[in-house]
Amino acid sequence: MKTIGIVILLSLAVLLGPASGWGATLVRDYELNGSFADALGGPVINPDGGILNPTNYSFGPNLGLNVVNALAPHDYSTSDYSIETTFSFSTLSGFRKIIDFLDRTSDNGLYNLNTALNFFPVTTGPSNAFQPDVFAHLVVT
Repeated sequence: MKTIGIVILLSLAVLLGPASGWGATLVRDYELNGSFADALGGPVINPDGGILNPTNYSFGPNLGLNVVNALAPHDYSTSDYSIETTFSFSTLSGFRKIIDFLDRTSDNGLYNLNTALNFFPVTTGPSNAFQPDVFAHLVVT
């Protein structure tokens, strides 16, 4: 299926625990399998436009997903967490935001920048980290 923008496939997960992954606890699991529900009973993920398919979510420019109160207040006491996602872009030119940490109040975040992974405004990785319409598996810890 050709899409405009990005496709998120199967799962967006949030884990709390040590950065090494030992003893990490899955606290949110958005499988995007025809539903925006958290498989663990937490808050639903909200679409900002796009199409929810049986096995993925597709959306174009200036659209995406967000979740309010993804972590319970007691979860904020830990500084260790991971976000895991699988996605693809159909177009890779310029900046394509992958993760926004500040509710779109800043340009800071994790991007694709012309096929490279970019943590704006800090650093950019090597080119060809992403290929058009090829799923990437990303874990941010």
